[in-house]
Amino acid sequence: MDLSIEQIESFIAVAEEGSVSRAARRLALTQPPVSRRVQHLEGRLGCRLFRRSSEGMVLTAVGEQFLRDAYRITALVAESFDRARMQGGEAKGEVEVGFTSISTYAVMPKLLKLTAAYTPGLDVRIAERISPQQIDLVSRGRLDLGFVRPQRLPSNVRRRVVERAPVIALVPRRHPLAEQPGPLTPQDLLALPLVRYEHGGSPFLARLHDSVFAGAAPPARFEVSQTLSGAAIVGEGIAAMLAPVSVAKLELPGLAFRRITLPASAATVPLWAVYGAEAKSPLVDAVLAMFDELAEQLAREHSGLMSAIG
Repeated sequence: MDLSIEQIESFIAVAEEGSVSRAARRLALTQPPVSRRVQHLEGRLGCRLFRRSSEGMVLTAVGEQFLRDAYRITALVAESFDRARMQGGEAKGEVEVGFTSISTYAVMPKLLKLTAAYTPGLDVRIAERISPQQIDLVSRGRLDLGFVRPQRLPSNVRRRVVERAPVIALVPRRHPLAEQPGPLTPQDLLALPLVRYEHGGSPFLARLHDSVFAGAAPPARFEVSQTLSGAAIVGEGIAAMLAPVSVAKLELPGLAFRRITLPASAATVPLWAVYGAEAKSPLVDAVLAMFDELAEQLAREHSGLMSAIG
């Protein structure tokens, strides 16, 4: 069958962008070759993959099924190239890793140091994405590895626990809570407006917040999808929030970090590494092999941060 990976990649680009012109820009091509590739693909398959409408290029039912297959095909091709490059035992190639903003300061520097030390031939490309976006990209084979908080995963995505970060309270440095003796309680934080995580961007932390303050707190005045955004609000002296202890690595102005007494179910925040279950790249395996050491480094760092908080 006269099909090429370029045709399949063009089909994926049009499906994801909903437009031939946007797909062409993404592929650094003009529109005619992208249109020809899709038309040739439809001709070889003997069916229409798209329905042209005022909304753009809309997948047909057959097109939706073929898109799922196309993701598997491109992932398998990438895996085959990676496996060939690893002949001789050295990991060589590129791995695309997604992360949330807080893991920039906790996980990513350590992971990059480990890969540089153990697999110098591995090029780790990183991109910041909120957790739901990472899971979607991993599921579609467009991201090799992601770091997310616990949430529902598609059946074709696997996970591995990387860390369990203690949860602390962030309060304004000039507020009396910053100097109050002993660990704080959730009731103490109600002296200030609360920063709440929004369910679309940080579903796990949103559920944790809701479980801790269920029925006790007024509606949150501030909602954020990233811990750093909330920390900036707290630093202005106008709110308090819960956060993973990793944020204590940052010397943000106006912040005080405090221990807080929480139920066991809310006392730590796990971080998952997520990766595709199908056609998993051997280069991803090479990165996962470093995770025991990565977890040990993170646990030592958490212990040091909690000791400093007192």
